[in-house]
Amino acid sequence: MDMSNKHYALITGASSGIGLAFAEEFARNGYNLILVARRDQKLRAISSQLQQKYGIQVIAVCLDLSRAEAPESIQQRIA
Repeated sequence: MDMSNKHYALITGASSGIGLAFAEEFARNGYNLILVARRDQKLRAISSQLQQKYGIQVIAVCLDLSRAEAPESIQQRIA
C-alpha cells in the first residue's frame, strides 16, 4: 500500500476509550488511519464504520502492544 503524500494517523488502543475518540476525530478531519488494538472483531467493525462514514482508508492492525515485537510488527505491516 503506497502511503506517500497522504496524511495518516497511527492510533493505538483504537477499539475503545480515548483511542476510539482520537480515531473518530482524525477521520472526521480527513486523515487516513492506522488503527492498532487487541480486539480484532471490534477493531474491524470500527474500521469499517469509519471508512463508510468518512470515506477514508483504514489499516487495522490487531496486536498486543505489550509484546516486545509489537513495534516491528506494526512497521512491517505498514511498510
